[in-house]
Amino acid sequence: MNKDELKGILVEFGYKPDRFGHMQKEFSDGHKRRFKFQAISIRYEWKPEKGSQWYLRSSAYLKDVKIMDDGRLKIGNRAIRKS
Repeated sequence: MNKDELKGILVEFGYKPDRFGHMQKEFSDGHKRRFKFQAISIRYEWKPEKGSQWYLRSSAYLKDVKIMDDGRLKIGNRAIRKS
């Protein structure tokens, strides 16, 4: 999967691009999640409501990112669902 395909899927999941080209979403409880794109890999990170630092949840090479049969996005050891 390439970056443009993945960004299109993340838009469907409710994520929006930030000023750096990463995809980010804020949830009702105040925490944020983002997908940080690098040259050949992607990082799935979260930031608590009152925190100033991003924490890694999972990472994978772009070639290894998959859409599962139930519609979830598989990145490394995480499966992200549409919410």
